[in-house]
Amino acid sequence: MHRVKKVEVPNVPLSMFADSTSFKIYLSDVGIFRKMAKISSNFMFDRDTDYDIFRWAIAVNYVLNELIASTNDTPYYWKSENKAEVDFLVQMYDTAVPIEVKAGDNRSKSLAEFRKRYHPKTAVTISAKNDRNGGPIRLPLYAVWKICDRIRDRLQTEK
Repeated sequence: MHRVKKVEVPNVPLSMFADSTSFKIYLSDVGIFRKMAKISSNFMFDRDTDYDIFRWAIAVNYVLNELIASTNDTPYYWKSENKAEVDFLVQMYDTAVPIEVKAGDNRSKSLAEFRKRYHPKTAVTISAKNDRNGGPIRLPLYAVWKICDRIRDRLQTEK
């Protein structure tokens, strides 16, 4: 299991602004997670909307595990006044990078709110689709393992 702590202010180093009393717990294996939920393995391909929340939960757990493998660190999450919440906040290359996970095609209002408030150097949206129309870096789920490279490239381009 992984414990992801909340950060209210996305300043570096993130560990200094983490709230140890507010956290989320994630499983380290999405297969075990699916099995514990007693959901069949083909749920990802089922168009039944009843599975939408579970598809998102599996996607978030998958992304968390890939982030930990890529960065050798557990990310944080950001939440503000119960109005907006960003799934993950990682510290890379001396900057706080917000990462939002989407199971569907919809845009992230929480990530937009975060960007409006804090103006991060870059942001990432991970979804089932790879959509490249400006704004945050957009990665498909299968390419999460390349996240560090994409963030580094974006930050070097913006210098």
